[in-house]
Amino acid sequence: MGRSGTLLATRSIDLSVAAEAPPWDSAPASQMAWGVTLLLAAGLAMLLAGVGSLAWSIRLADARAAHWGLTAGLAGVGLLTVAIARLTARVWRNSRRLTAQLEGVTEQLEAMRGIAATSALVRAATRRA
Repeated sequence: MGRSGTLLATRSIDLSVAAEAPPWDSAPASQMAWGVTLLLAAGLAMLLAGVGSLAWSIRLADARAAHWGLTAGLAGVGLLTVAIARLTARVWRNSRRLTAQLEGVTEQLEAMRGIAATSALVRAATRRA
C-alpha cells in the first residue's frame, strides 16, 4: 500500500488551463467588442446616409447632394471594411487561443490516462500479493 501511495504521489496534474491573453492582444475583449460594434454602427449609418442622399439627389437633380451622398457612402463602406477586418482578426486570435487551450487539455487527458493505467497496474499487483 505504501508503494502505490508513493507511486501515485509522484505524479501530479495541473487541471487549470491558463486563459491568459496572448502578447499580441493588448486591448481587453470587452473594449474590442465595443469598438467593433461602434465601427459597424457608424459604417452602416454612413452607408445608409450616403444611399439616402444619393436617392435624394436623383429625385431633386441636385449635384451637391450627389457629391455628399457619394462621399458619405464611400466613408461608410470604408468603416464597414475596417470593422470586418477587426472582426476577422479577433476571430483568428480567439481560434488560436482556444486551440492552445485544447492542446493543453489533450496533454492533460493523456497524462491522466497514464496515471489511470499505472494505478490499475498497481492495484492488480497489490491484489496478487
